[in-house]
Amino acid sequence: MCVPPVVCPIEALDPDLAQRELFKQMPTLELDVTFPLRNFLTEISPNDAMFDNSAHYVNVGLSALRVLEYAIARQLIAPSGPQRILDLPCGHGRCGRVLRSRFPQAELTVCDIDRDGVDFCASRLNATGVYSSRDFDKLDLQCSYELIWVSSLITHLNSRYTVKFIKRMEGRLSEEGLLVLSNHGQFAVDRIVAEEYLYGLNTTSLECLVEQYNLLGYGYVDYDGVEGYGVSLISRHWLEGLFSDGQCMIADYLEHELDNHHDVIFVKKRAVVNVSTPDPSDALV
Repeated sequence: MCVPPVVCPIEALDPDLAQRELFKQMPTLELDVTFPLRNFLTEISPNDAMFDNSAHYVNVGLSALRVLEYAIARQLIAPSGPQRILDLPCGHGRCGRVLRSRFPQAELTVCDIDRDGVDFCASRLNATGVYSSRDFDKLDLQCSYELIWVSSLITHLNSRYTVKFIKRMEGRLSEEGLLVLSNHGQFAVDRIVAEEYLYGLNTTSLECLVEQYNLLGYGYVDYDGVEGYGVSLISRHWLEGLFSDGQCMIADYLEHELDNHHDVIFVKKRAVVNVSTPDPSDALV
């Protein structure tokens, strides 16, 4: 009796092969000769949900860089740069690679609920990885930071979680530190009303979202079928009220600056705010 040979998939012999093949198929970022940063990570993870195409991905990074340079020009960040940086949520490094390249000597901590993203950023960006938690009180952050970068997080939280998260970050901010938050502000509202961008929501949810925003200054709805994670709209007035007392204050505010979409809020400890007089050359273009 002839027994047919057992054909063993090569993936069974090398479990990491499939992952390596995925990486081979992923594009790398294409950088123009005028790209301003050195030693910039161009590798893209196959699991990077933020990657759509190289041009847009790079442009988001460049808009983040402009925000950082603006903060330095306004003396919100020391010219020598921060010693310790927290990037939360880090994703797969869309902004983290900018932070690492712009501040190569800084101690960078990357944090996200997406553990694959944390592992990718930690290994590629010479960073310390921290797995996040849906309970912000359980975030295992061991030190204070001179720069806390938070893009695309409160844009997905209800008001209770936003307040809880911000208070948690205030507690991890060094005395001279800067907390940078991105937010869906009036520009996002206008896009919804004009039906230019619908944020993955149905008509009923969008109407509810905008109505809450107009009434309260804070609108939030869950994504369909997802509890506790969705889309928020937050007015500048609501945020100014949140920071009207307490240990931190809004030191500056830029409208639809990050990716020509998100508002950017610069938060500092109240006792140490000493913002320079605006200069026309500081304006972002």
